[in-house]
Amino acid sequence: MSEESSPNPLAGAKSRTEALTLSVAIIAVIGMAVFGWMKTAEEHHMALGALDLIEDVQETLFGKDYILISSKPEESHWAVTAATWLAKMILAYAVIRGVAVLFGRRLRQWWFEKMSNTTGHTVVCGLGRRGSVLANKLLDRGTKVVVVEMDEKNPELEPLARKGVHIVTGNALDEFVLQQARADHAGRVISLLPDDEKNAAVASEVDRMGHAEIIAGVESYALRSIFRKIPRVRLVAFQARAARRILHDLACQTSTNPEIRKRGASLLIQASNPLRDELIRAAAVFLQISGDTVPTLILPNTTDKDRRNFEARYPDAFRILNLKWHDGPIDEMVGQGGLERPDLAIFSLDNDITSLDAAEQFRVRIGTKSCSKETIVTCISDTGELLKLAKENGEFAVYNQFELSLGDSDPLDDSAEKAAQTLHEAYCQENPGQLPPWRELPEMVKDSNRLAASHNSVKRAIWKSCREESDDALIDHLARCEHLRWMGEKIMDGWRWSGSPDKTSRDNSRLLHHLFIPYDQLTQEEKDKDVTVVKKSLNIT
Repeated sequence: MSEESSPNPLAGAKSRTEALTLSVAIIAVIGMAVFGWMKTAEEHHMALGALDLIEDVQETLFGKDYILISSKPEESHWAVTAATWLAKMILAYAVIRGVAVLFGRRLRQWWFEKMSNTTGHTVVCGLGRRGSVLANKLLDRGTKVVVVEMDEKNPELEPLARKGVHIVTGNALDEFVLQQARADHAGRVISLLPDDEKNAAVASEVDRMGHAEIIAGVESYALRSIFRKIPRVRLVAFQARAARRILHDLACQTSTNPEIRKRGASLLIQASNPLRDELIRAAAVFLQISGDTVPTLILPNTTDKDRRNFEARYPDAFRILNLKWHDGPIDEMVGQGGLERPDLAIFSLDNDITSLDAAEQFRVRIGTKSCSKETIVTCISDTGELLKLAKENGEFAVYNQFELSLGDSDPLDDSAEKAAQTLHEAYCQENPGQLPPWRELPEMVKDSNRLAASHNSVKRAIWKSCREESDDALIDHLARCEHLRWMGEKIMDGWRWSGSPDKTSRDNSRLLHHLFIPYDQLTQEEKDKDVTVVKKSLNIT
């Protein structure tokens, strides 16, 4: 997960304003001293030459009789006295400001570490692009934030420090540095370092130190799977979150089309890893809209190694997806002699320009009359002018990965977080004592609830668009969709079929499940569970 420091054009603006203010104040004091001595000379009918005036003003501003003690020249004009005291105030301010600049951070750090009793705060480790945005969003929500950053010259530090953020400079992998940030007394620790393994290591260290909720940015699915059973550690894959939101929107849109719903959706994915695999995993869950018919995924420009790696990780993916791997370009898969035109297409390559160009070429190839703007999706990383221009182009939908990866309210919460928690609480009420409270759940169980809650809006979209069908027939259709959705969730989490529908063949430790079978082969009890899920999602009693 690559993070880069983003320069802030406002950094140093306060210092420049402060310097300008001091300059104006000094000029004003000098002017007041000149005015005061000229008036003093006039009142005493004295001739005051230029050199005498300069000497008097200098003595007023810098002389020991005026700066170090409070004495003043007898019978001098009030402006001289005012200039003297203003000069003292400016000097005092300069001294205090200088001490604050030289030792302020150390003093604040000493006070925070030794004297304050700060608890329940949020520690952000790593102030790259995402870390900076999250820190500012948390501040806007009134959260007390402490930042751990190794680079003392990071331009994002000063703006956050001015907002009251306590800065700890050092390596977040160092236990002493984490103690300086009072991570052992924090309510939440967020690790957004540029490296997955380092973020996982920080999560492990904080888990050992205290009782804080731990969130670490980890894009690697293999690494996330290692920590999935630790209750307080949440490894967030921001690309996975972006992929889910894209597929959720596409599923809600596509599920209202009766033709696609009948034959199963087809999706072309031309993307670089790890986003490509995350899009496949999301499609396995959200595109289950056709009952017993699984969606088709077209994967151009992939190699045999890509296919083998995917099948090794998800050996039962064929049960919930019809995957079409091809090492050639799109032309060889879609068009004459190839597959039929897909219903949807997603483009997200290593370079934003390449992604936009690939989407445009595909749009031209299949013809503008055979697709809508929402049919073709491009996911890019740019948040500036390129994103603006691409959206204004209007030929296809353009998403920004960074924006999609953030939550709607709390910037780290999944968009379905509250709905997922509600599902869990409802289950606990119906089945008391079987599962712990939401906060104590392992991340894998929380994520299962998030996926289930997110798919509810897909079910509701199908329900609203099929009112000509009987309720019983539609509920049966959605129950079949729910069974495949559940299978997709489990299989994309590494589970495999146990080889038998017998319940005794299930082995959780080896990720073997007995229910990866067609819906019609389920027992009535298992079918009823899917029907219950559907009715709850539709608020049907």
